[in-house]
Parts: sequence; C-alpha cells; structure tokens
Amino acid sequence: MGIELLVNVYLQLTLNLDSITRIISKMTYEDVKNICIGIGIGIGIGIGIGIGIGIGIGIGIGIET
Repeated sequence: MGIELLVNVYLQLTLNLDSITRIISKMTYEDVKNICIGIGIGIGIGIGIGIGIGIGIGIGIGIET
C-alpha cells in the first residue's frame, strides 16, 4: 500500500512538472509580463485589505476603550 502511494505521487508530480515545463516553454515575453503584473496587483490588493482590516480593528479597539 505504501509503495503504491509513493509511485502514484511520483507519477503525478512527474506529469505535473512535464505539463508545467511545456506551458512555460511556449510562453512569450508578454505572457510573463502579464503574469508578473497580475501577481503584483494581487499582492497590492492583499496588502490593502490587510491594512484596511488593521485600521478597522484599531478603530474598534479605540471605540471600545
């Protein structure tokens, strides 16, 4: 049972890595640029939401005391 699981995990990882390699090899500069911009926007939104929550908690604590 343990060996079968290891073999299945290995095969799945190998297939995933092969697929990822094929996708990356076909990407253009524009694709990479757009992905980087998307990641940057996602991080920016995440930080903005985090700051907003922090301010909201701070205001809530200030009102409560």
